[in-house]
Amino acid sequence: MERENVIEITSKAPARKHRDLDLSSEIARAVEKQPGDRIKCRRVAGKMYRCNWFSPEKAGEGQALGFMETYHIRQSRFLRAEKVGGRLIIVDLT
Repeated sequence: MERENVIEITSKAPARKHRDLDLSSEIARAVEKQPGDRIKCRRVAGKMYRCNWFSPEKAGEGQALGFMETYHIRQSRFLRAEKVGGRLIIVDLT
């Protein structure tokens, strides 16, 4: 008796639960920053995020090309974030 391997292909992605929403962009807008900072925030797993604060290099510090603006990581944090009652709750885990 032969067995057939059947793979079901659907055109729709599985529905994501509300708690699984990626809050990276909201976290980047909500965290405290200094003038000139660029915030990059990425979800690493579930409610866990890694956020980096990039600041421009001061003149003469590591700038190989005068016309190119370079940045360094000023701060890095691991955060846990979730939405509770429509409010963004962020906990610093570092």
